[in-house]
Amino acid sequence: ELFAYQDRCGQCEGSLAGAALHRPLGAAVGEALLRCPRCRAHFDVVHAGAGVDENADVTVHLDPIPLLVRDGVLSIAVAAAQTPAGMA
Repeated sequence: ELFAYQDRCGQCEGSLAGAALHRPLGAAVGEALLRCPRCRAHFDVVHAGAGVDENADVTVHLDPIPLLVRDGVLSIAVAAAQTPAGMA
C-alpha cells in the first residue's frame, strides 16, 4: 500500500525529511511507524498518520495527501494554487 503525507511533523511542525519507518517490536509485517527525525514523535502511517506516543495529544497527527490511481498512473491530489487578488 502507498500512503502520502505533508512534509510536516504533527508534533513539532518541522520537516519530516530524513524520517525513518520502523516496525514496532512484535508487530505484524506491514505495520509501520514513521519517526520524526527532529522530535522523535511516532506516527502510524497505516492508520491516518495518528500520533502513537504514550503522551501524545489526540489531535497530533500527520496531514494525509490523497493518492489517486487512474489507468495505472499514480498521482497526488493537491489544491490548485490561488492567484492573489489583483494579480493575473
